[in-house]
Amino acid sequence: MQLLTFWNGTGLAVLLALLAATARADIVLKPEINDGDRIADVARIVVRVESEEGIDKVEFRVGDELRYTDESVPYVFEWDTIKDPEGPHTLSITAYDSAGATRRITLNLIIDNELDQGADALAQRAQEALRNKNTADAIRYSRRALKAEEGNLLASRTMAGVHAAARDWKKAIAALQGAKGLETSAAALSELASYRVQQALLPDNVANFFADFSAARDLYRKAADLAVEEQKKRGAENAAAQAIALGDALMAAGRYREAVNEYARSARQPDAPLALVNRLALAYAMDDRLPEAQALLRPLIRAKKDDPATRATLALALLRTRQFAEARALVEPDLAAQVPAALITAAYADAALGNRRTAVAFARDAVGLLPDSGDARYALALSTTEPRESLQAIERTLALAPLQNGPLLDYATRLLLTRRQDRIEQALNLTDLALKNEPDNLNARLMQALLYLAEKRLTDAEPLLTWVQRKDGKAPDILMALAIYWDLKDNGPMVSRLLTAAKDADPRFERQTPDTPLELIVTLNRRLLYRAGFFLLPSTLYPEGSSGEATR
Repeated sequence: MQLLTFWNGTGLAVLLALLAATARADIVLKPEINDGDRIADVARIVVRVESEEGIDKVEFRVGDELRYTDESVPYVFEWDTIKDPEGPHTLSITAYDSAGATRRITLNLIIDNELDQGADALAQRAQEALRNKNTADAIRYSRRALKAEEGNLLASRTMAGVHAAARDWKKAIAALQGAKGLETSAAALSELASYRVQQALLPDNVANFFADFSAARDLYRKAADLAVEEQKKRGAENAAAQAIALGDALMAAGRYREAVNEYARSARQPDAPLALVNRLALAYAMDDRLPEAQALLRPLIRAKKDDPATRATLALALLRTRQFAEARALVEPDLAAQVPAALITAAYADAALGNRRTAVAFARDAVGLLPDSGDARYALALSTTEPRESLQAIERTLALAPLQNGPLLDYATRLLLTRRQDRIEQALNLTDLALKNEPDNLNARLMQALLYLAEKRLTDAEPLLTWVQRKDGKAPDILMALAIYWDLKDNGPMVSRLLTAAKDADPRFERQTPDTPLELIVTLNRRLLYRAGFFLLPSTLYPEGSSGEATR
């Protein structure tokens, strides 16, 4: 009787305890990490767990905090150690089988993200990794730097660059806009402006496009103006070098008249370096002082004291006066040597002359040499007949050179080719933006006049037509616009006279009846490239490491 009582009570409990112990012993739990190991970044903790009863789940605790539960093979905890302090930590891993048995092991691990190196050193390693296109290391060291110093500017720029490379503009903007010292760094502000331009251009951002693009352009101008002030404080080793450095900063800010004055301080000296003289001529050309640019450069060419940059700059001045064939011939000797400025001006010229096959070949070569140069991208946008390539190129141009009005007006023209209901309104907004930057831009005013004519707003168009006629009244594009205006006014004789005058000025404008206003905009800006706003950058004339840079 006592024996039966034992088995009904205490004996049964002991037996169950023995069985539970046996079940626990059957759980095999083996981590692929050892006690005392150092871990960093996102540590992948993998454990092998076996039980005859089957495993329900595995829990991972750091200290007393449950961090992760995994219910399927392989049992892995991806521990983001950046979120925890440096030094020793306890990791407990507990496996539960289907019979209710458990097995736990505890590991003492050391988090070591090298934060003792300091945020700046880690950020430098991140930046170097990004330059080498090692995305994983760029992310790794950026995160470490940001742990060492929240908001570290260089680390934030690197992380933003990683997202930008993946064309995730929203994340790129978020990574950079909260960085420390952002407002005092011209380079960082310029990068942020570029990301915001790309975000503004996304198809799903149609409703906010103009406001976002305008804000991005203003930010870029702020960055460019800040770069000017930085250069003034920095100085240079001599007057010529300072004139080049400060003049280039002013050119990037679109402050061409000031750039002329800065370059001219030393460029008119008898011993002025050719790189400085060429830059002065480029500033003249970009300021639409085209006769002065030609007067400065033609004597150098006649005296054989020129270089490829001299010829490319003169070619640009000729392009901006629509002397396409002469511009093309001028840079011919420099094409075989793959001189970037020569390739770009040749691409511009051939595109305007209708030689798109050679134009796109030159433009692609230029992009291959200078992938982050806005003028090379613009040449490709104007040259290629592949719609996707052209759109990507013009969007990249706007991000790299948002203050240039040629690409801006080209993009406005592209909007007119879409089916967007607000396309004319958006195009007018962009022409306003161009005129804010350059009040005397003839193409912007002519485009505005034609957009008003497209909406039969003759009263709004009239003062603009008067202005462009006074500026260049014998040009065929102006004559064609006036023909459209008088056609809307039902003045047939005036229309006939204007169409005849346009054809006499340029046979490509021969018409029996006027184009519609939007047709003429597209013809001028996408087919004939009549006033395309061609541009070159000082850094394209003399890429880094060239003889022009040596004068700095």
